[in-house]
Amino acid sequence: MWKKIAVLASLISTSAMTQTWKDHFLVKNCEVYKLNGDKVKTYPGRLCQFFDDGSFVMASLRELKFLTSQGEVKWTISGEFHHQLNLSVDGKRLLVLSSKYQTDQKGEKLGIDHIMIVSKEGKILHETLTDWMYKTLKDSQPWSKTELTHFNSFYEIPKITEKGVPAYIKEGNFIVNAYTMGIFILSSDLKTIFHHQNFASSTGHKIHDVQILANGNYLYFNNIDSRSTDTNRFSSVQEMDHKGRIISEFPKERSPLFFSLHMGGVQPLDQDHWLISHAVLGSYIYSKKSQQIISNIYQTHYEYHRFLSAQQVKLKDLKLFLSASGLEFLKN
Repeated sequence: MWKKIAVLASLISTSAMTQTWKDHFLVKNCEVYKLNGDKVKTYPGRLCQFFDDGSFVMASLRELKFLTSQGEVKWTISGEFHHQLNLSVDGKRLLVLSSKYQTDQKGEKLGIDHIMIVSKEGKILHETLTDWMYKTLKDSQPWSKTELTHFNSFYEIPKITEKGVPAYIKEGNFIVNAYTMGIFILSSDLKTIFHHQNFASSTGHKIHDVQILANGNYLYFNNIDSRSTDTNRFSSVQEMDHKGRIISEFPKERSPLFFSLHMGGVQPLDQDHWLISHAVLGSYIYSKKSQQIISNIYQTHYEYHRFLSAQQVKLKDLKLFLSASGLEFLKN
């Protein structure tokens, strides 16, 4: 049974406590929390992926590194890793976002995103720089004076259960998202663009954490909803079908109280619930059916008596990892 969750506790529903994810753990960067907000442990690194045998992979601005449950380093890949460190659908490959730098005609260093698929054994299976993707677009402008592109999410497309979706929304393809530049659906070897799109629901495609669900729909954190105005901006979390129709969204009504210019994430927990992570305010579990936030875990973003920013938070089953790594499993 969950402990009483601080803030909005009165909105917690009994049905939410029976979900299969009730004993999972929240992961922010390399920090692990229980669902009541208690911190379990902080692991080294900027981004982490944990495995059942107690091993884990950590990423930083210098390297990607695999550590055993005993702390032995099995392999290291140099790079400047950022935003996300995800797993393939089968859990056997790492989906990695990094940066490399090139010198332009003026002698200035220009950052270009480097996308990699890496095996758990440390072998780079597929990789690509994103400058060629940028060059396929008309009238594109560099993300900034120091970065050509700014990719922020990278997922494998799962098995699609619904009929009638476009052929490019296919199991084994990959979807990557670039802030302002749009989404790209790539082949399994990252060499071919099957589809590119800017989402009309967002002003200038200012979006994070784009993924494709089993039903073929897109799920994403919309940093600047297109219904915003210059003086009243707001964010939203949206599920959209391939025709651009919004199927579900949070908040249901526009609210300037929910706004995050950068960062932000969303994770489907089951058919009803989303885990939503704001850049600063905390982590939320939202019920689409009741259209209510059923819990607000602010502790993932709160430390040293202040709120700290976080790219995103994910809910994961870490019971075996924590047991194998020497930590006694504590029920939420």
